[in-house]
Amino acid sequence: MNAEDFLKEFVARRGKFGLDLQELDLREAVLTGLHLSANLHRINLAGAELGDAFLHGVNLSSANLSCVDFESASLVGANLSYANLNRATFGEANLRRASLYRANLTDAYFFQTGFIGADLGEAVLTGAEFEEADLRRANLRGAIGADLRGADLRGATLPNGEIVPEEAQGIERSDFLF
Repeated sequence: MNAEDFLKEFVARRGKFGLDLQELDLREAVLTGLHLSANLHRINLAGAELGDAFLHGVNLSSANLSCVDFESASLVGANLSYANLNRATFGEANLRRASLYRANLTDAYFFQTGFIGADLGEAVLTGAEFEEADLRRANLRGAIGADLRGADLRGATLPNGEIVPEEAQGIERSDFLF
């Protein structure tokens, strides 16, 4: 039995909630469509496929999630604080109210990703692309290397502490390089 089959079988037998899978190594695992709420603190999922996964409230703090494919995944309320998300892709993913505090998002790709109310405070955003991303009411205070052109920033707290007015329209996106 491979790692992804083991994890799916384990979840099926033990239930979907309350799992503690800290520090598990599932590099390059194919976990497309996985439904899970668990403690995955410091897990290694580098290169894994988590497209269409349902990971509401999951704890992925300090996890190695470099090069992970989160295409259309739902991570509402997830804890991704201090996680390594270098070169991860989040096309059409939902990160509403997720915590990405001090996460490494270097060269990550966020196409039409929802970050409404998310915390990206002090995150490293160097080279990250936020194409049509929804960052309304998100916290970006202290974020490093942010190029937020192309993102909806109404109500967001910018890296410099400035809050974008909710009613803002027609904002010059070149103003959002930090």
